[in-house]
Amino acid sequence: DSFKDESAGTVFIYAPHEKKFIFINPTIKALTGWSQEKFMKEFPRLVARGYPEWEEAMQKIKNMRECALRLAILNRANQPRPLDCYLGMITKGPFTG
Repeated sequence: DSFKDESAGTVFIYAPHEKKFIFINPTIKALTGWSQEKFMKEFPRLVARGYPEWEEAMQKIKNMRECALRLAILNRANQPRPLDCYLGMITKGPFTG
């Protein structure tokens, strides 16, 4: 619930072994114009720049525990919106992967 109420930034929870998002907080709509469901479903198509880096980070994070990258996400107006991503592994609780 605390992730859902986070408003200072967008929080994603991504399951690398399933290669899909399992959660994203509502701030994504203000950032991109996309609903949470649409963003999670269409993520690879919405990444205008940085998808190979995303895939690489998903591999690295297993050993490094955290890393950063920059993506450009297409907003509803089909314009790229820069997104700085800070990735980390959740090591405790229901989202442990």
